[in-house]
Amino acid sequence: MTKKKKIERKIIKVGYCRVSTDDKQEMSLENQIAMMKERNCDYIFSENGSGRNDNRPEFKKMLKCVFDLAEDENNQVYLIVFKNDRFSRRFRTLITYIDDLIDAGVNYVSIVENIDTSSIGGMMFFQILSSFNEYEVNNTRERVLIGLERAKMKGKKLGRPKISQSQFNKLIRLYQLNSLTVDEIARRCKIKSSTAYKYLRQANIQRRR
Repeated sequence: MTKKKKIERKIIKVGYCRVSTDDKQEMSLENQIAMMKERNCDYIFSENGSGRNDNRPEFKKMLKCVFDLAEDENNQVYLIVFKNDRFSRRFRTLITYIDDLIDAGVNYVSIVENIDTSSIGGMMFFQILSSFNEYEVNNTRERVLIGLERAKMKGKKLGRPKISQSQFNKLIRLYQLNSLTVDEIARRCKIKSSTAYKYLRQANIQRRR
């Protein structure tokens, strides 16, 4: 009987660096890039831009890169940032994207906060952060349910739910990030765009600017 040879996964590290006009010297692009090189990053993305803007060009390129790399099951991908706010200054955006990275099999590493989701301690810390975000999501869901109940009392036919509760929660959460189109959100939730529009309309979610 021959033993199956264990396939070693290739470790690929992707670094993301960002600065804005009000950042301190220790967070300069040069210093951040130097840290990524010290950690032997295979890819480094860097840019100037606000951490509240989720449409940053290099940010989008970085996300596409890590998700594409993660599609190969032989790759063990790490996304490394100097600090959480380099990734995003919006707490809800930060948690949502890290959650998506974990779902895709990508490990998230923040140097300053000492977070590494490939470790038990890192995952535990992230779960604590997620619990705060979940609290906000639950509050939003309660308001949505109240809105649906009021619509029902007014005689509006809402129809039977065609998406799961987790899909519904994700739909609301991604829509409120205000950084993705409804078509992109629908694709992530694995539903049709028309379905996404219908549930957003029925839930009486405030229209984005």
